[in-house]
Amino acid sequence: MTKDFIDEQIEVIEIKKTVKKSSKELFKANKANSFEIAGVQVGQKLIVSEEARRKIGDAHKGKFVSAETRLKISEANKGKVRTEEVRKKISDGLLKIQTEERRKKLSEAGKKRVNSEETRKRISESNKGRVVVISQETRIKISESNKGKVRTEETKRKISEANLGRKRTTETKEKMSNAKINKPLADDHKTKISKALTGKPKAPFSDQHKENIGKVHRGKLWSTARRAAQNIKEN
Repeated sequence: MTKDFIDEQIEVIEIKKTVKKSSKELFKANKANSFEIAGVQVGQKLIVSEEARRKIGDAHKGKFVSAETRLKISEANKGKVRTEEVRKKISDGLLKIQTEERRKKLSEAGKKRVNSEETRKRISESNKGRVVVISQETRIKISESNKGKVRTEETKRKISEANLGRKRTTETKEKMSNAKINKPLADDHKTKISKALTGKPKAPFSDQHKENIGKVHRGKLWSTARRAAQNIKEN
């Protein structure tokens, strides 16, 4: 065994030690700058350059997840029930990631994105027959988050145009009707509706509409105030 060979082996050992030490230090640094989601350590302060982001984005462009793969993912996740603790960890982890700045960037990026007709068709097909059950707690949260929001005239116009020509099925109309039965409106809500309708020309009711109104009011007892108002109107 020559001296040169021994020196080479010593050098290799030293290099391995250095690499091992560096790896440990890097792991500790990443762990210190990370947080947990569902018990999994996730990097928080990992800085990715704009060039790296662009490369990652370009690498994923055009990638499509097949229906078979989607089905496998769906089947694998069916029946999984996360505990409240896990849900809280996920929620807390996402809150750390979703900063106001990031939300703004995502919002701006979404505004520029225009889905092709093919993509829209896929989304439509995937949503057909899907039943989304929203808990009462979630409904209250959505309601509270939307309070005070004012839609611009442009947004209202877009919503109106999107709904033009859309016909609801009899089943959908019945569900909407049943959802509003015995649901009292607040006084301020009634006032807003009244103000919104004041001065607007009313189209003549169709025979079908008149018949529907008659069915709804049939058998209802008039209050004393309403009877008095009707008598004044007739006289």
